[in-house]
Amino acid sequence: MTNHHPDTTLPSPAVPERVEHAYAARESSMYSFALMEGMVTQTLAPYLNHPGVREVYAAGITPLTAPESCPFRVHTLRAYRTNAATFAHEGSVYLYSLGTAAQVNTPEGDNAWMNVLIDFVRQWRPRNLYVANFNRLIRSALFSGELMKAFEATGTVLWANGIRIDLNDGQGRVLWQTLAMLSDLERESIIQRLFAGVINKYRRGDWILSAESVPPGYRLVDDQLVLDHDQVNRVRHLITLLADPTLSARQVVDAAGETGLTSPTIERIHGPGATYADVRRADSKVRSLIRAVPAWTTGVYEARLPNPFRGVDHIGELDVVDATADRPHGFVVFTYQLELPQGGWGTPDVLAAAARRSSERRRALNRGEVPNGGAAHRRRRPLAGWAIASGDDGSLRFLSGDGTNYLVMHQDPDLPGGDHGALH
Repeated sequence: MTNHHPDTTLPSPAVPERVEHAYAARESSMYSFALMEGMVTQTLAPYLNHPGVREVYAAGITPLTAPESCPFRVHTLRAYRTNAATFAHEGSVYLYSLGTAAQVNTPEGDNAWMNVLIDFVRQWRPRNLYVANFNRLIRSALFSGELMKAFEATGTVLWANGIRIDLNDGQGRVLWQTLAMLSDLERESIIQRLFAGVINKYRRGDWILSAESVPPGYRLVDDQLVLDHDQVNRVRHLITLLADPTLSARQVVDAAGETGLTSPTIERIHGPGATYADVRRADSKVRSLIRAVPAWTTGVYEARLPNPFRGVDHIGELDVVDATADRPHGFVVFTYQLELPQGGWGTPDVLAAAARRSSERRRALNRGEVPNGGAAHRRRRPLAGWAIASGDDGSLRFLSGDGTNYLVMHQDPDLPGGDHGALH
């Protein structure tokens, strides 16, 4: 994979020839890679007689876990706040994604998986798209309409667990809408049961969020949040960095990394010994640190999960608060009293400055700006998705990228691979 910044003034794209087969596998990122591997296997197993599928099947989930060692040229991307991998083999294209099909990611009602999938369908225009089953495609009826539009526009036929769904056919539309409704009802039932388990876990004093959500300065011991004494001085220095209005996000994480500040998530992604300085997206890291400032200041951490029960104000001793457009039933608040280090995390003036600067950073980041010094500059949105250009010889070039990594795939009509040529 080549890192470069290509000329984005591409010629007007021609309508590309269609790929015959496309395969999409998804599993929520909250679960282990083992479940994702099972989903990839379940998706591909019925189609081992299709060109190239047997080789992709044998590769398992290496396109996601070890793309550099995968036998195919894989493009990994972080788009719409989800991790995904796309690649082509023997004229077919594949999409693997660690994302949920139900979660609303923005106030506008966007879903990460749905956005990635819609981009994939619109740009490759597959005649046939294969998924393990329908609920791998849609988990909330809220997103059904946009995906239907994409399938209708491209004339793509969906194959879900052997069921053929053609939206150009009236029966196909009824079947799609029925399966979407059933998938939505199934999801709601599962969420309510899981939420009851979360409440019981909280009542035991266990941490209900993922390890990635543990605030800096703390660690998990037997699912309990405890003070990490080895990191106290490093986190105190981090707070002074966040309070400094002259530092950019990149400078904050680099300076924190110089002290050796790290987390289990950073070491898992970047390897043993990695620090904050190794994170690729400084803005994103600072955004997550912003959420910890109130906990450092007050010693109280509030975890909020979307309320799955309509019309309730309380669930046991837990409050339901802040109904919003994208969370109409509000959030359930789980409160944790944190142990503070002796002397606290900082002096009142430093903590107040960090809170003030964090608020400014949050507003700037939400506007798409990167604070740098006393001012902020507008950042250019990175290329995310696919662009298609045609050459004079009739070949097609597909450009995809996520801001730092770009991949060009070449489609040559003179090479074997069906009437659409081979993808490289």
